Amino acid sequence: MALPDDQQESIVAILPLVGNRQTDDANWLGGLLSKLLVEHLLEARLPVMEYNRSAAYLVANKIPLPIIPQALERLQRDLSLQAVVHGRYVLDEESKMLGFRLLVEAPQ
Repeated sequence: MALPDDQQESIVAILPLVGNRQTDDANWLGGLLSKLLVEHLLEARLPVMEYNRSAAYLVANKIPLPIIPQALERLQRDLSLQAVVHGRYVLDEESKMLGFRLLVEAPQ
């Protein structure tokens, strides 16, 4: 989704969520949850960066998750972001509960 020129600076990136387990399945689920959030926000016509672009930046620059403050500042600067949403999710398979902790980092 292309944004009008006057909205290019107010874009938000959603990073993959970090799960309560460090497995390939947990990483996949964290990425999927973030991608679904991006799609939902895009449907609401909010200025959100496509998920693959922010994920590709993390991979290309070898930025581990959870993201550290220095890497977060660099991400915001390099991609001209107004805000970055990142965080964690907890999946309790025994009780079938899913919880989120989302952080919105906006320099202003």
